[in-house]
Amino acid sequence: MLQCLEKLLALLLELLKVKCLPVLLYGFEACPISNKEFNSLDFVLKGCFRKIFRTRSAEVVQNCKLMLLFNCMSMQECSVKRKCKFLANYVKSENILCYVCQNIAAHELNMLGKR
Repeated sequence: MLQCLEKLLALLLELLKVKCLPVLLYGFEACPISNKEFNSLDFVLKGCFRKIFRTRSAEVVQNCKLMLLFNCMSMQECSVKRKCKFLANYVKSENILCYVCQNIAAHELNMLGKR
């Protein structure tokens, strides 16, 4: 019974990571997001963990976030990592439309790297 529960939890976490997070984080790379919006996303993610693990413990939820978000402490940190990756690909792109804004993207990438 315990193995079955472990497999179910692993499946739920994988579905959350593969299906839900990309939908929640879609477009964050290109748009400025306020702290209030990041807090709202953190609230949604914490609620998911509370339901999956049937807990109210902040410590359990925090450990789950660390595990799921690739050692990111918050959705904001996760978003910054995704934005850096997006901007790096944007700067390398040979697309003529991307070329127009490459200097701006490179500057923003440097600013994110200094944080």
